[in-house]
Amino acid sequence: MKQTVNLLRDELKPVVQTLTLPRLIIVAVVLLIVAVSASIYVGWQSDKVKQQLERVNQQLNQAQQQQQQQQQQLEQREPSQQLAERADQLDKEITAQRQLNTKLAEQQRQTNTPDELMQDLSNTNIEGLWLTEFSMTPAGVSLNGKAIKANLLPRWMKRFDQTELLSRSRFAVVDLDRNDKGEQTFSLTNQDTSETAPETSEREDSQ
Repeated sequence: MKQTVNLLRDELKPVVQTLTLPRLIIVAVVLLIVAVSASIYVGWQSDKVKQQLERVNQQLNQAQQQQQQQQQQLEQREPSQQLAERADQLDKEITAQRQLNTKLAEQQRQTNTPDELMQDLSNTNIEGLWLTEFSMTPAGVSLNGKAIKANLLPRWMKRFDQTELLSRSRFAVVDLDRNDKGEQTFSLTNQDTSETAPETSEREDSQ
Protein backbone atom coordinates (compact mmCIF):
# COMPACT_ATOMS: atom_id res chain seq x y z
CA MET A 1 0.00 0.00 0.00
CA LYS A 2 1.50 3.37 -1.14
CA GLN A 3 1.67 6.19 1.34
CA THR A 4 2.51 9.86 0.70
CA VAL A 5 4.56 11.83 3.19
CA ASN A 6 4.47 15.66 2.98
CA LEU A 7 7.90 16.92 4.04
CA LEU A 8 7.01 20.58 3.41
CA ARG A 9 5.40 21.68 6.64
CA ASP A 10 3.32 24.85 6.86
CA GLU A 11 5.98 26.71 8.81
CA LEU A 12 8.48 26.06 6.01
CA LYS A 13 6.29 27.46 3.26
CA PRO A 14 7.31 30.92 1.98
CA VAL A 15 5.10 33.77 3.06
CA VAL A 16 4.36 36.39 0.42
CA GLN A 17 4.55 39.90 1.88
CA THR A 18 2.21 42.35 0.18
CA LEU A 19 2.21 46.13 0.41
CA THR A 20 -1.03 46.76 2.24
CA LEU A 21 -2.72 50.14 2.60
CA PRO A 22 -1.58 50.65 6.24
CA ARG A 23 2.02 49.96 5.26
CA LEU A 24 1.75 52.33 2.31
CA ILE A 25 0.41 55.05 4.61
CA ILE A 26 3.30 54.52 7.05
CA VAL A 27 5.86 54.84 4.23
CA ALA A 28 4.19 58.02 2.95
CA VAL A 29 4.16 59.57 6.44
CA VAL A 30 7.85 58.77 6.98
CA LEU A 31 8.80 60.32 3.63
CA LEU A 32 6.73 63.41 4.45
CA ILE A 33 8.43 63.82 7.83
CA VAL A 34 11.88 63.55 6.21
CA ALA A 35 10.98 66.13 3.54
CA VAL A 36 9.56 68.60 6.07
CA SER A 37 12.57 68.19 8.36
CA ALA A 38 14.98 68.84 5.48
CA SER A 39 13.03 71.93 4.43
CA ILE A 40 13.05 73.33 8.00
CA TYR A 41 16.80 72.74 8.34
CA VAL A 42 17.59 74.47 5.03
CA GLY A 43 15.39 77.42 6.00
CA TRP A 44 17.14 77.72 9.37
CA GLN A 45 20.55 77.68 7.70
CA SER A 46 19.44 80.37 5.23
CA ASP A 47 18.11 82.62 8.02
CA LYS A 48 21.34 82.18 9.99
CA VAL A 49 23.53 83.22 7.06
CA LYS A 50 21.20 86.14 6.31
CA GLN A 51 21.53 87.45 9.89
CA GLN A 52 25.32 87.17 9.71
CA LEU A 53 25.32 89.06 6.42
CA GLU A 54 23.21 91.86 7.91
CA ARG A 55 25.62 92.22 10.86
CA VAL A 56 28.61 92.35 8.56
CA ASN A 57 26.94 94.99 6.39
CA GLN A 58 26.28 97.11 9.48
CA GLN A 59 29.89 96.80 10.63
CA LEU A 60 31.10 97.68 7.13
CA ASN A 61 28.95 100.82 7.07
CA GLN A 62 30.30 101.91 10.45
CA ALA A 63 33.89 101.38 9.32
CA GLN A 64 33.27 103.38 6.15
CA GLN A 65 31.79 106.25 8.17
CA GLN A 66 34.84 106.27 10.45
CA GLN A 67 37.08 106.26 7.41
CA GLN A 68 35.28 109.30 5.96
CA GLN A 69 35.62 111.15 9.27
CA GLN A 70 39.33 110.36 9.46
CA GLN A 71 39.77 111.48 5.87
CA GLN A 72 38.05 114.78 6.60
CA GLN A 73 40.30 115.35 9.61
CA LEU A 74 43.36 114.63 7.51
CA GLU A 75 42.22 117.10 4.88
CA GLN A 76 41.50 119.86 7.42
CA ARG A 77 44.88 119.78 9.14
CA GLU A 78 48.38 118.49 8.85
CA PRO A 79 48.10 114.71 9.24
CA SER A 80 49.71 113.26 12.34
CA GLN A 81 51.38 109.88 12.46
CA GLN A 82 48.59 108.57 14.70
CA LEU A 83 45.84 109.67 12.31
CA ALA A 84 47.69 108.21 9.35
CA GLU A 85 48.09 104.87 11.14
CA ARG A 86 44.41 104.89 12.13
CA ALA A 87 43.37 105.61 8.55
CA ASP A 88 45.54 102.74 7.32
CA GLN A 89 44.01 100.42 9.94
CA LEU A 90 40.50 101.41 8.86
CA ASP A 91 41.38 100.63 5.25
CA LYS A 92 42.47 97.14 6.28
CA GLU A 93 39.31 96.61 8.37
CA ILE A 94 37.07 97.70 5.50
CA THR A 95 38.88 95.35 3.11
CA ALA A 96 38.47 92.45 5.55
CA GLN A 97 34.78 93.28 6.09
CA ARG A 98 34.18 93.35 2.36
CA GLN A 99 35.84 89.98 1.93
CA LEU A 100 33.68 88.52 4.72
CA ASN A 101 30.62 90.16 3.17
CA THR A 102 31.35 88.51 -0.17
CA LYS A 103 31.89 85.13 1.49
CA LEU A 104 28.61 85.29 3.44
CA ALA A 105 26.72 86.43 0.36
CA GLU A 106 28.08 83.42 -1.51
CA GLN A 107 27.00 81.12 1.33
CA GLN A 108 23.52 82.61 1.21
CA ARG A 109 23.30 81.99 -2.53
CA GLN A 110 24.40 78.40 -2.00
CA THR A 111 21.43 77.78 0.34
CA ASN A 112 18.99 78.32 -2.52
CA THR A 113 17.05 75.12 -3.15
CA PRO A 114 14.84 73.76 -5.92
CA ASP A 115 11.90 74.32 -3.55
CA GLU A 116 12.63 78.08 -3.58
CA LEU A 117 12.72 78.09 -7.38
CA MET A 118 9.41 76.22 -7.59
CA GLN A 119 7.87 78.65 -5.09
CA ASP A 120 9.03 81.64 -7.14
CA LEU A 121 7.67 80.11 -10.34
CA SER A 122 4.35 79.48 -8.62
CA ASN A 123 4.17 83.11 -7.50
CA THR A 124 4.82 84.39 -11.04
CA ASN A 125 2.19 82.25 -12.75
CA ILE A 126 0.47 84.05 -15.64
CA GLU A 127 -2.43 82.79 -17.75
CA GLY A 128 -1.49 81.84 -21.30
CA LEU A 129 2.14 81.00 -20.47
CA TRP A 130 3.49 77.80 -19.01
CA LEU A 131 6.79 76.03 -18.49
CA THR A 132 7.73 72.78 -20.21
CA GLU A 133 11.07 72.44 -18.44
CA PHE A 134 13.12 74.22 -15.79
CA SER A 135 16.49 73.42 -14.25
CA MET A 136 18.72 74.73 -11.47
CA THR A 137 22.45 74.04 -11.83
CA PRO A 138 25.66 75.54 -10.40
CA ALA A 139 25.80 77.68 -13.56
CA GLY A 140 22.37 79.22 -12.95
CA VAL A 141 18.68 78.76 -13.75
CA SER A 142 17.22 77.72 -17.12
CA LEU A 143 13.55 78.08 -18.03
CA ASN A 144 11.86 76.63 -21.14
CA GLY A 145 8.21 77.08 -21.97
CA LYS A 146 5.41 78.11 -24.29
CA ALA A 147 3.08 81.09 -24.57
CA ILE A 148 -0.03 81.73 -26.64
CA LYS A 149 1.16 85.32 -27.26
CA ALA A 150 4.67 86.72 -27.58
CA ASN A 151 3.92 89.74 -25.34
CA LEU A 152 3.22 87.44 -22.39
CA LEU A 153 6.94 86.65 -22.00
CA PRO A 154 8.10 90.18 -20.96
CA ARG A 155 5.05 90.54 -18.71
CA TRP A 156 5.93 87.26 -17.01
CA MET A 157 9.60 88.19 -16.59
CA LYS A 158 8.55 91.52 -15.04
CA ARG A 159 7.03 89.54 -12.17
CA PHE A 160 10.49 88.13 -11.34
CA ASP A 161 11.19 91.43 -9.51
CA GLN A 162 8.64 90.39 -6.87
CA THR A 163 10.41 87.10 -6.05
CA GLU A 164 13.37 86.21 -3.86
CA LEU A 165 15.47 83.98 -6.12
CA LEU A 166 14.50 85.02 -9.66
CA SER A 167 14.93 88.72 -8.85
CA ARG A 168 18.67 88.08 -8.40
CA SER A 169 18.98 86.29 -11.75
CA ARG A 170 19.85 87.91 -15.06
CA PHE A 171 18.26 86.07 -17.97
CA ALA A 172 18.87 86.23 -21.71
CA VAL A 173 16.50 84.95 -24.40
CA VAL A 174 18.57 82.28 -26.11
CA ASP A 175 15.74 80.82 -28.19
CA LEU A 176 12.47 82.37 -29.32
CA ASP A 177 10.44 80.49 -31.93
CA ARG A 178 6.93 79.40 -32.92
CA ASN A 179 5.93 75.75 -33.22
CA ASP A 180 3.54 74.13 -35.71
CA LYS A 181 0.63 74.70 -33.31
CA GLY A 182 1.16 78.45 -33.40
CA GLU A 183 2.50 78.53 -29.84
CA GLN A 184 5.41 80.82 -28.98
CA THR A 185 8.29 78.80 -27.50
CA PHE A 186 11.06 80.35 -25.44
CA SER A 187 14.22 79.40 -23.57
CA LEU A 188 15.76 81.57 -20.84
CA THR A 189 19.19 81.00 -19.35
CA ASN A 190 20.70 82.70 -16.34
CA GLN A 191 24.07 84.18 -17.28
CA ASP A 192 25.40 84.06 -13.69
CA THR A 193 28.47 81.79 -13.58
CA SER A 194 28.74 81.56 -9.78
CA GLU A 195 27.88 78.30 -8.05
CA THR A 196 24.44 78.73 -6.56
CA ALA A 197 22.66 75.44 -5.97
CA PRO A 198 22.69 71.68 -6.46
CA GLU A 199 21.66 70.60 -9.91
CA THR A 200 18.03 69.71 -10.42
CA SER A 201 15.72 69.56 -13.38
CA GLU A 202 11.97 69.30 -13.78
CA ARG A 203 9.62 68.99 -16.74
CA GLU A 204 6.01 70.13 -16.88
CA ASP A 205 3.70 69.34 -19.78
CA SER A 206 0.48 70.82 -18.42
CA GLN A 207 -0.44 74.51 -18.30
